Amino acid sequence: MLSLHKVAGLLAEELPDELLIYDTKRHRAHCLNRTSAAVWRVCDGVASARSISDRLQRELGVELEEELILLATRQLKAAGLIEGAFEDPKARPLTKSDSRLREASAHTVLPLPAVRSIVVPTRPKPPPRSR
Repeated sequence: MLSLHKVAGLLAEELPDELLIYDTKRHRAHCLNRTSAAVWRVCDGVASARSISDRLQRELGVELEEELILLATRQLKAAGLIEGAFEDPKARPLTKSDSRLREASAHTVLPLPAVRSIVVPTRPKPPPRSR
């Protein structure tokens, strides 16, 4: 079983209730809400879904069900912000409309995980000089 870790080349800026991350390699900016940011911060290459849930409960004082951790990690992975895996690949996919997720979110005061991403335009390269 592998663990999740952050991708190299990311710059992070803390804002109230969200985290902005810029991917310097892919030129994409990501805005993570409080829940996704908390999960991203603890993806250290060692933690399991259960240990992430336990750690966030200690740090935030809020119980975060494993289903919410799995949703957050899927979103973070899809955005290219983390690599690796710790979930069973045979497990039934979890979607925002899943009843397991609605039940898990009913037990927490944190919002459902959310990652919003945009492509950041890069500066065009100057034309080659004529000799």
